[in-house]
Amino acid sequence: MQILLNVLTFLSVFICLLYYLKNRNKNGVFYFFCYLLAIVLIDYAAGIILKNGGTTLILYNCLIFLEFNFLFLFFIQIVSRKSSLQIIKLSLILFNFTYVLSIFYYGFKNIYLIYNAISALLGSALVGCISVIYLREFLLSDKVINYKKDVTFWFTIGLLIYYIGGMPFTAIINYMKEMPEVIDLFLIMNGLTIFMHICFIIGFIWSWKEVK
Repeated sequence: MQILLNVLTFLSVFICLLYYLKNRNKNGVFYFFCYLLAIVLIDYAAGIILKNGGTTLILYNCLIFLEFNFLFLFFIQIVSRKSSLQIIKLSLILFNFTYVLSIFYYGFKNIYLIYNAISALLGSALVGCISVIYLREFLLSDKVINYKKDVTFWFTIGLLIYYIGGMPFTAIINYMKEMPEVIDLFLIMNGLTIFMHICFIIGFIWSWKEVK
């Protein structure tokens, strides 16, 4: 399963780059590419560090900050209603404020030892809510007629399922060593990640003709 996950992640980044280069004016695609690239680069760096016996939590705590900020910026670019835009901007502020406070809560020294589950949970909940808001806006617009070829629809579906579905795992991640019986959650998270990247790839492929 891990090999499949790595292949799909790489394909998502590669196809997203090609998609962006063919249509640089497509709203939000640049920030979405940055989101995917951040995940790949940090996973790659974490793999190298682990092989050398180091700790990777600091990298993944940085990834929390990057991934959710890129996603908020992505949604800011694609929504059309003023009320939706205001909600996303408030979510952006709330997330970053909470992220800073959580560092003080965990302690600066512990940022290397403890996963920032508070910020990750809040970010996941906010992305889930924003995804629902955007999907409602999407379904009430003319875009729904050609939804299969709208890449933002597929992005949003993948993000919604992944982040909402992964919240139970995120909530207990710092206690996993004490709860070996929940190791199956890793398999569930891998499944959610695979589903998410399949949605991304389907979106890129089906919308490719629109880009041309």
